[in-house]
Amino acid sequence: MLRKFLIGTGAATTAATAVAGYKLSDPENRRAFDFWSRAGVVVFDYVQTAVVHKYYYKSTSIENTEAFRLLHEKNAPKALQIILDLRGIFIKAGQYLSVRPELTPEPYRRQFKTLQTMVPSVPLDVILGVVEKELGQPISEMFSHVETKPCGAASTAQAHVAVLKETGETVVIKVQYPDAEAHFKSDITSLSQLARLINYFDQLRNGNDVKADELDPIIKEFSKQFLAEFDYEAEQQNMMDIGNAIRKSGRYNDTIIVPTVFPLLCSPRVITMTFLPGPTLEGRAAVLLKKMGVDFKNPNGIKNLLQMNDVRLKIEDSERERVHVVQIFISSSSLSTWSCFSRYNNPQNRFFF
Repeated sequence: MLRKFLIGTGAATTAATAVAGYKLSDPENRRAFDFWSRAGVVVFDYVQTAVVHKYYYKSTSIENTEAFRLLHEKNAPKALQIILDLRGIFIKAGQYLSVRPELTPEPYRRQFKTLQTMVPSVPLDVILGVVEKELGQPISEMFSHVETKPCGAASTAQAHVAVLKETGETVVIKVQYPDAEAHFKSDITSLSQLARLINYFDQLRNGNDVKADELDPIIKEFSKQFLAEFDYEAEQQNMMDIGNAIRKSGRYNDTIIVPTVFPLLCSPRVITMTFLPGPTLEGRAAVLLKKMGVDFKNPNGIKNLLQMNDVRLKIEDSERERVHVVQIFISSSSLSTWSCFSRYNNPQNRFFF
């Protein structure tokens, strides 16, 4: 009987291993497994802490808050490393959460803030390989020089300054990462599962949950916004349409410059445009906010500014357009939108990965 049991157990184990191996042979399943094998450890840490403090220690609200504060400090660097390793939409999610203090504990915001300007780049040879494959020509026939260090790196692409071989003009090549779009479906599914898990434990701990009919639209909109970043043909066309409209009107020719697109050096995964040196939009907006008395490092500073109904009445007419630009910047930053123009309830009481 024991022998039969062992044989049956061995067969079941072999079968389970075979099924697991088959499942993991699918790239999407491997990607999901890679995410949860790392994130699951962090999630379990929070679940264990929540259960122990609620049912064993019977901690007070203050003790519970302190326990989770320490847990945030411990796990925020781990979460950042997971994001950096997996890249893609996880970087976009980190950028989004870094400017949402009502959702994200401070230790996580502090860690994720680095994703706004310090996303690790992909090796140049990988990028040049995509360019050659997409444009069907050797790099040497199109560009006389390509900067080794990217001028910008983001969740789905990075950009390099280059010089056109034919004209000597300085341009920027924006190139989509090889596997960025392929990983999208699996990654958005993993993020959706994580968001629902966090929401569920928030409800168990504090009764602070978001209903499914409220959470789903948020996830869908985030997915829609991210998916739009893969449409380089639409981006090219938008850039050309906006540039042509501004030049045609003549009204903003002295204040607004839109990069010129080189259609023959563009594809669904590559955009080549004129290089426009200058300060980043974030940097310029920070200067304007400071002049208006807004502490850019204070999460409530911008919030208070936007809630001031009479803010425009206190500023001269010549400054009103600047306020509008700042408001656009704030909105864009909240969505963590990456631009080819170079570039904030008590969260401490939230269950958070």
